[in-house]
Amino acid sequence: GHWDNSFKAHSIGEVVRVVQSVRFHKGVVTCLCLGQDERTLVTGSRDATLAIWDTQLSHALASGYKFPPISEKPRHILHGHDDEITCLAIDTDLDISLSGSKDGTAVIHTLRQGRYVRTIEHPNGCGISTVVLSVNGHIALYSLDDLAIHLFSLNGKRLKSVDTCERIYAMVVTADGEHLVCGGETSGGEKRNLSVRTLHNL
Repeated sequence: GHWDNSFKAHSIGEVVRVVQSVRFHKGVVTCLCLGQDERTLVTGSRDATLAIWDTQLSHALASGYKFPPISEKPRHILHGHDDEITCLAIDTDLDISLSGSKDGTAVIHTLRQGRYVRTIEHPNGCGISTVVLSVNGHIALYSLDDLAIHLFSLNGKRLKSVDTCERIYAMVVTADGEHLVCGGETSGGEKRNLSVRTLHNL
């Protein structure tokens, strides 16, 4: 995000240029996530809210950006956190937005209706650094405060927790939903790591 609380869409042809600037949130935009359908964008902010936007990226590109790729107003505004949004994951097929926050919670909303579903609390009350969502409905939370990955089902049941002893800065679930790829470093920063875990048992 930018100091004026906006987020921007850029074209990345021979010359990179801003094609749209959107300002809605009352705090800096801290994270965003584009759905696999390329028609849904979710933004999270320091103001503890999320916004769901309609996008027309391919049509805007084909037109030479004669019209904006992102809707001028959000489709839905989502609430449920008490502190800054730190991370996001969405799945348009599952109709799910999953957001993590410094308040130690992950919140699930529906994308189409913007409906609150449930709150998942970090087992140790730590602020959440990264969230991922699999096509099979598994949710993984990670916090730089306790260096642990916590696995949950969509209904909020905790399935497993594992101490990683690593500072993880990126987590990605493979397309089949079976594996979790983590990139980071040892807790002391001596060594960079890339690890692959089986998601269902970490």
